[in-house]
Amino acid sequence: MGLRPLDLADWLEIDERREVELREKGRLLQEAHGRVSVALPGSETAGRELFDAVVANLGRWHPGILTNLSDGTVCDRASASIGDPTTAHPLEAAACLVQEDLCLLERREGSWILTAACVCFPSRWDPASKLGLDVAGIHEPVPGYGDELAGPVDGFFDRLEVERPVWRLNWTLLDSPELHLPDPASPAGGQTAEDLGERLWFRVERQTLRRITERPAVTFTIHTYVTRLGELVANRPGAADALASTLATVPAATAAYKGWEGLIGPLVDWLEQEAAAHHLRPGELGAAVNASVRYVDEQHTKNDHNGPSGHLEKHQKYD
Repeated sequence: MGLRPLDLADWLEIDERREVELREKGRLLQEAHGRVSVALPGSETAGRELFDAVVANLGRWHPGILTNLSDGTVCDRASASIGDPTTAHPLEAAACLVQEDLCLLERREGSWILTAACVCFPSRWDPASKLGLDVAGIHEPVPGYGDELAGPVDGFFDRLEVERPVWRLNWTLLDSPELHLPDPASPAGGQTAEDLGERLWFRVERQTLRRITERPAVTFTIHTYVTRLGELVANRPGAADALASTLATVPAATAAYKGWEGLIGPLVDWLEQEAAAHHLRPGELGAAVNASVRYVDEQHTKNDHNGPSGHLEKHQKYD
């Protein structure tokens, strides 16, 4: 799973796109509410605990970013986005105050179930279709998940300690810079190396897991970053070689799931050409160099935010 300990000071991220992304969340909640915000009955209590934790965390580590209004609602000062847990599900209200998408998983009848979610920026999955499923059911389309990760993930949720959050990174390649992508990927079809750097986008999710109280409930957050592939390769030495080495090992089932069929061959060729242009020998850095970490580290540096950094393990490169 590639999980790492997370300081609570770094649980929620603030960057220069906060106002734009909160306004986009507001638009999606108005125009596509049933597709981006869903909840099961009985999830309100854990949702309220999450709302209170979000407001408390922002107040402590990002003072001045919120305004507490007299009617009990909370307002983001930059975007004027309102979090009102009295009229909306508390999880949705919390999601209106952060760039992260929020999911709530509760242990019911022996399984960890998705009981509420506000996911405005999904990466090729539909939040409404996952509501009420256990963790294995949520990940059923992911090749190998049931055989390799279902048991360890459920066991980890059971052992997750109160206020001992963890984080990980996940990346993919898409043909769109849009944040709201709820529909499955379409097969890429035959591709050539021409202009791949301009037509593809490198998408990174910074994911966290946090248990707020002794209640059997876990909060899952997703903060999404997107950059044009060509810009990433040009600006991060070693990224082309690392991606080429990794993509060359992608199983056929994973390529089909990601919509990368017909794309990997030309893309690896292009990346190797770019690596050669930067005077790197093929395989010099190897797959252990993970471009997603480099990219997120760059975001932390750019925003003067001392967030977590490090290298992902090989098995979490393209989950």
